[in-house]
Amino acid sequence: MSQQKEFVANALEATVRIGILLVLATWCFSIVQPFVIPIVWGVIIAVAEYPGYLKLRAWLGGRATTAATLLTALGLLVLLVPAVLLGGTLVDGAHGLAKGLEEGTLAVPPPPESVKGWPLVGESLSAFWTQASQNLAATAAKIAPQLKAAGGWLLSTAAGAGFGVLQFIIAIIIAGALLAHSESAGQFAQAVAVRLAGEKGEEFAKLSEAIVRSVTKGILGVALIQAILARLRLFDSGLCHFRASLARGGAVSD
Repeated sequence: MSQQKEFVANALEATVRIGILLVLATWCFSIVQPFVIPIVWGVIIAVAEYPGYLKLRAWLGGRATTAATLLTALGLLVLLVPAVLLGGTLVDGAHGLAKGLEEGTLAVPPPPESVKGWPLVGESLSAFWTQASQNLAATAAKIAPQLKAAGGWLLSTAAGAGFGVLQFIIAIIIAGALLAHSESAGQFAQAVAVRLAGEKGEEFAKLSEAIVRSVTKGILGVALIQAILARLRLFDSGLCHFRASLARGGAVSD
């Protein structure tokens, strides 16, 4: 009987301890959860930047902290400068749109005649467009609920984009910290991989590192090709416009 009571007491004590551990683990995870994505991205950025970090560190005479700081500052500039420029452009555009609506200076051109020939929505779209070109304020008042819903969606989208930029800022800082302590971080990663996968853990860690770098190079390569093609398209459009201007000038002179 005493053994049974002791067993029940031990089982109850173990249950209480396991329950407390689960509560603490859940609580800790809820605290750490917002930082999981920045930490993962920080590790990916650090792995992708590591070859460049080694070259920069060698060029700086082995100063690891300085090299990591420079790479972190460069990453923050690459991220923040376009974000600030885009944000300023969007704010200026929204301010100009609101000012035009308030002062009544915003004008909508009438629709082309081809709009009426569009299937299903051509007639209604052409009528709505014509009404907006004649009286924009009255047309906007009719669709105020839809505009309000669209504005809420735009605000939520902007907030999500801002949160995403904040996450990448934290990720870049984490990547800089990992690069500054790359040797110890690499040893820790290999130890974890060996602990999880046994003898092949180190091989899996190196394979993961190679995959991350290959994917990063592929993404950057595609982005570079797209940027070059977009630049060539803009140059071709500007050249065509210049030729048309020269042709018009020649026709006028004749």
